[in-house]
Amino acid sequence: MAQALSIQILNTGVKRDGNNKEISLLVTMDCGCPACAGGRWKADRFKVKASIFDSENLVAQINFRFSGRPGEFVATMPKLEKGRYDMIVEALDPETGLAGREATQIIID
Repeated sequence: MAQALSIQILNTGVKRDGNNKEISLLVTMDCGCPACAGGRWKADRFKVKASIFDSENLVAQINFRFSGRPGEFVATMPKLEKGRYDMIVEALDPETGLAGREATQIIID
């Protein structure tokens, strides 16, 4: 069985940075090995992004950056109106072709 990337969404908007909210997530191999600087699974080659949808439309796309902590990627949430949103996070290691996807719901109040 081929290995894939596992995505764990750690924070969908508890931390605040001005009017924006920080999103953080953990990207690991299915075996548990994290992406990290200088490691076997180099974090700088990972492409991690999220698409945010309201009930019908794509309202935002976000690119994540490596935080410097093993496996952790962060991004600043764009300003969204109050409401419920679906967020789909995708991670890809273009060198190996390994990928992962995770979805969650975000509530802005």
